[in-house]
Amino acid sequence: MAWLMGFLYSSHLVFYPNLGGISVAEDWKNIIFYFSQGLILQYFILHFFNEQEQDQENN
Repeated sequence: MAWLMGFLYSSHLVFYPNLGGISVAEDWKNIIFYFSQGLILQYFILHFFNEQEQDQENN
């Protein structure tokens, strides 16, 4: 579920950049930057959820 949230977030920034209030459709470097931001966010979400699951298993 967490990776799906991250994927949707990153793809949202790539395909609908104007929703973020910034027009980056003409600048592929910005699109790559926003996509990588989504991947980084996805990593943190995964890491956070994994830690929560491990805590629940330990209890």
